[in-house]
Amino acid sequence: MDSDDDLYYYDDEEEEAMEDDDDGGGAAWQDEVEGDDPLPSMERPPGVLERLDSDSIESDVFTSWSSLVLWAIKKESLSVAQQQDLSMVMGVFNIKQHHARALLIHYRWNTFRLNDHLERKGQDRMLMEAGVVLSRENNKMAAPSPPPASTTKKQPSRKKTKKKKEASCNVCFEDFSPHSMSAMDCGHSFCDACWTGYFVSAIGGGNKQVRCMEFKCPAIVDEEVVQHFLGRKDPAMAERFQDLLLQSYVDDNSAVKWCPSVPHCGRAIRVASGELEVEPLCEVECPCGVSFCFRCAAATTHSPCPCAMWERWDAKGRGEAENTSCNRFKEEEKKKVDDAKRQLRRYEHYYKRFESHRLSCTVEREKIGPAVARRVEELESHDSILIKDASWLSGAHRSLLACRRALAQSYVFAYYMFDAEETATVPPPEKGSLSMAQRQSLFEDYQEQVEGNVEKLSELLGKDVIDMPDEDIVKVRQNAVNLVRVVETHCRKMYGCIQDELLPMLVEPMSIASFQPGGPSKAAELPA
Repeated sequence: MDSDDDLYYYDDEEEEAMEDDDDGGGAAWQDEVEGDDPLPSMERPPGVLERLDSDSIESDVFTSWSSLVLWAIKKESLSVAQQQDLSMVMGVFNIKQHHARALLIHYRWNTFRLNDHLERKGQDRMLMEAGVVLSRENNKMAAPSPPPASTTKKQPSRKKTKKKKEASCNVCFEDFSPHSMSAMDCGHSFCDACWTGYFVSAIGGGNKQVRCMEFKCPAIVDEEVVQHFLGRKDPAMAERFQDLLLQSYVDDNSAVKWCPSVPHCGRAIRVASGELEVEPLCEVECPCGVSFCFRCAAATTHSPCPCAMWERWDAKGRGEAENTSCNRFKEEEKKKVDDAKRQLRRYEHYYKRFESHRLSCTVEREKIGPAVARRVEELESHDSILIKDASWLSGAHRSLLACRRALAQSYVFAYYMFDAEETATVPPPEKGSLSMAQRQSLFEDYQEQVEGNVEKLSELLGKDVIDMPDEDIVKVRQNAVNLVRVVETHCRKMYGCIQDELLPMLVEPMSIASFQPGGPSKAAELPA
């Protein structure tokens, strides 16, 4: 990479599989590294993960300033967040709430994709693909934005048959008066008893959306109608249906994930951006303190190791992957036994380094962290203006933890990347380009630089600066700022080497979350 601010270009092919009839194919996922401020994390507001342009980007690659806004949503705030999206779609498409929900679930609550497809496909085609069947009344007049189902007093929009004589139900084959028959938006009519039994069965099976009973009818029944029938028959089932509707905002939403904390903190994290068309690839921190990968929802951050590699490593650590012990090869030929021993030694080599840095990170968080916090408090009470600004100390500690974690997880990446038996690779794409051995050497050089400077920074932060003379404290501060700049620079280069030189060599496409100097961005609490 030519500069520390080079663009990380993520080529994501997920969009190609989403819609076979899309004109543009896959969408490029781009993440840019952040600026060269030695302590950028100190000025970054909570809840925002900035993705910046680079002046070194070629002119034919267009990017724009944007941000990922992170919200932590408690269960009591889910309905508020959900209603915001529902109201927006109801207004744009002039449809009822249950139709808006069906449309949003079909597009995984991605309003950017929904608006994009509205321009390219048109409203009628989108509604048809989502299984939305509008009643005649809905086509003639605007549907006002109703309040949430739990507070509305409006009668459910079911239709009674207009015939005055008795009608036959095609489910139970009994004859009923018009007042005991109900028709839905699609026009299909059945007796109230059959509708009620059908709704109880559907909600009992965990369905968030209930379609018409008519054979092959795709129409989705109005939520208020379902609530009306369930409320008379089984109030507990009606409450479960309401919970399922709220749950759909997380389970069917590509931009919302439950925090993987154990025990669960009761929060879901929403990554909001007007530019994302695919599931966000970033690492976030919940207000409860748990950090995790948003793409795979792993209960820890693992960048610069791709999600697929981390899942294999985690499974191996839990004993769910293949056993690397050579005992299973006792009766096989010597070559296979030697290969098994080699793989075992290789795994031990990378695991020891991974575990060593992981334990160092734990010590730096649990022991050095509180000590740094105490020193910050004492320095802030100092008489000298030059000394009392101790933000450099806490910022350096955050940078230390972020780079230490990245260093530990880089060994997991190396374990899978540089073994043809573990990961399939392709030959260099162009004649004269770097060979795999050269790329590995480049990566290991950056890794070594990060490792050496991380140890220096850890040693520096372990010193007690409180009893030092003022001029010595100033020197320590300058050394810390310089070390932070150096270690973050090499960390960026290591990330860039992985993304630009190594991941393109894989047969299976993979990407990594961009480097975040101050650690994962913390989500802000969404107001209830």
